[in-house]
Amino acid sequence: MSRWRKKPVVVEAWQTDHELVVETLEGPLKASPGDFIITGVKGEVYPCKPDIFAATYEAADEPEQPPLSRDEERTLESFDYHKPSDEQVERIATVRRTCKAAAHALILTVQPCADRTVALRKLHEAMMNANKAIVCEESRARP
Repeated sequence: MSRWRKKPVVVEAWQTDHELVVETLEGPLKASPGDFIITGVKGEVYPCKPDIFAATYEAADEPEQPPLSRDEERTLESFDYHKPSDEQVERIATVRRTCKAAAHALILTVQPCADRTVALRKLHEAMMNANKAIVCEESRARP
């Protein structure tokens, strides 16, 4: 009998904390709490007992990411939550009231149509961007 070594492939897996049925290529299989659910290289899904998983798999290194520019770092920071100060909350409220009044004026004076819908959406977008600018201004002031 010949001996064979498994090729090093990277798969995705997660450990379940409850019993579930996994639809595999061979049909439905039951997974127990603690089993790993693996997505194979061709997208196939199957359960694996923890001891078999530990003997067969090891953590794959994440690919090294190139360093980010300062602009790219700031872009990513814009997705973080920025809690507004009390003073900023007041300014945000002013922007919201002003934009709501403008939206009310549009609704009262422009007949319903696609352009009115676009105008209201753009007004809402402008309000959100203004609020973000208020909250993020302190982080932008940093070098």
